[in-house]
Amino acid sequence: MRMKLGILLAGAALMLLAFGCSVDNPTQPNANQTRLRPTLVLQEPGIGDLVWMDANKNGIQDDPVEEPGLSGVTVELLACADSTVVASETTDSSGLYGFDDLTPGDYFLHFVLPQGYAFSPKDVGDNDSIDSDADSLTGFTECVTIDSGEVDLTWDAGMYVLPPVKATVGDFVWNDVNMNGIQDSGEVGIGGVMVIMEPCLVVDTGAVGDTTVTDSMGHYMFADVLPGEYVLHFYLPPGYAFSPMDQGDNDSLDSDVDPMTGYTQCFTLEAGMDDLDRDAGVYLSTGGCTHSKGYWKTHAGFGPQTDIVTPLLPIWLGNDGGDKSLAVTDAQIAYDVLQQQTYGHPSNGITKLYAQLLTTKLNIANGAVGDAIADVISEVDNWLAINNWMDWGNLSKQDKRMVLRWKVKLNAYNDGDIGPGHCGDQGDHDGDWGNDDDNDHDGNGDHEGRNYRYVNRGDYSHHERRKDGH
Repeated sequence: MRMKLGILLAGAALMLLAFGCSVDNPTQPNANQTRLRPTLVLQEPGIGDLVWMDANKNGIQDDPVEEPGLSGVTVELLACADSTVVASETTDSSGLYGFDDLTPGDYFLHFVLPQGYAFSPKDVGDNDSIDSDADSLTGFTECVTIDSGEVDLTWDAGMYVLPPVKATVGDFVWNDVNMNGIQDSGEVGIGGVMVIMEPCLVVDTGAVGDTTVTDSMGHYMFADVLPGEYVLHFYLPPGYAFSPMDQGDNDSLDSDVDPMTGYTQCFTLEAGMDDLDRDAGVYLSTGGCTHSKGYWKTHAGFGPQTDIVTPLLPIWLGNDGGDKSLAVTDAQIAYDVLQQQTYGHPSNGITKLYAQLLTTKLNIANGAVGDAIADVISEVDNWLAINNWMDWGNLSKQDKRMVLRWKVKLNAYNDGDIGPGHCGDQGDHDGDWGNDDDNDHDGNGDHEGRNYRYVNRGDYSHHERRKDGH
């Protein structure tokens, strides 16, 4: 089967030279319509014509400039006797299709509707050459008899673009009294919490998305949302901290917010979707203070102390999903990071940075306010997304100094020199001072076991060395 396409200009004479080919001129539009319309040249017997964009949805082919043909639409030719598919074509760049050199008989057509389109009304008006012949629900035409020597170019389909089907996202911010990250019986919602929805690609640009607040019962909702990829940003009420993220196996009852940032992970909203499982657990922050690295290492469950690290995980060292980011997903990984013997050695500055960053994020997840260190965390995460402990030896001196400055700032936060202050736990040290060469606060004003005295110059990026005992 082959198809030859030509252009017939209204009111113009067209001469066509072809071997073994006969031409049928289609019925022209009525006298009130003056337009240029593409048509087909088919070998007899044949059937076909046009699929067009029916912009005004009236089922009639109006001005071809405003209502052009649609390319790439699949059209099937079926036998009326048994509904078998005899042939299949796709419309060309002008919206034309055609089946020629057919065996005379009874046929019907099936127009396959592209996604996001609907069919125009069928059989509108009294000019069969410019109406739509496809059933508006199924896309099938009626049966037609194609006789020997006949070319029928009156079988068209009008389509129009559907308005986008929008989605809904929301649900609940609750007071997680037992701080377990799961909506338990008796835990009530919190009203007045601000929630911002932003497209994933603009989170880091500072652009402001749609904003809402939770109602008196703790519920919120964004309706009429265009399909796409989004994140939600929850703002903590004063005195509250975020619950652990993704606890348990019921996504409709857990908290979906990263305790470090207040953001959810990026998620996809499809047309017509009702995504009502985006929740945030918050609890009254009873401590608002920080622990040093040794505290978290001794409370990871590998000694007599209770494991309090696991409920605060997962935590990323680096941006979530970064090429070289380290995912701390269980207490063993957390202990290894804090021990500083698995991901490098204590002489490795990035290994030290890992330990202090994890300590900082554990403190914030545990309820300590992180505003004083938020910018540093962001800088470090962006950098660790593309650098890991194996890169330390290849860094320039300038980059190594930058890493160590970051480590000093994070340690200052963890030891309470900046931020909400240290919790003051007894025995809040490594307990292995001779092994990791990176000890914690020892009560004498020294930090990291390196005998540095910090000089408060605003950003804690400066320090000076002193001798032991002085």
